[in-house]
Amino acid sequence: MRGSERERQQLIDRLKTTKTPVEREKILWALEGMKKDLHGATRPSEGPVKAPLPPPAEKIKIPIQMPKGLNQLMRYGVPFFFVIFGLVFILQGVMRGIERNDFASESGQFITGTIFIFFGVSAFQRARKMAKTPKGTQEAE
Repeated sequence: MRGSERERQQLIDRLKTTKTPVEREKILWALEGMKKDLHGATRPSEGPVKAPLPPPAEKIKIPIQMPKGLNQLMRYGVPFFFVIFGLVFILQGVMRGIERNDFASESGQFITGTIFIFFGVSAFQRARKMAKTPKGTQEAE
């Protein structure tokens, strides 16, 4: 018993001189363990203790009526903008090339425009393919 009293007093003295909160928590935990003499106690977390969150409220689903043409507009609209964006890129490169008489310096603009057109055309073909397949049976990719 005498040895545990001495260890307890050393921990109390160390607690008085410690400045970091993490170290203080460790010392308090050790003192509490000595006091209660619990061997199976688990150590508290290092971070600050937070109150438990309340359970989430039930989500209410409100049926939203989408316009009939919106699905088709989204299916074909995005590829259309990709193609237009690619054409604008290429035309800007052509205009700068004519202005500077140096088409080689605009090769990055041409490549970027071509990539946009490629992705737009491939997305357009995919949209056509999706429009032809029935809703229940979609092909595995």
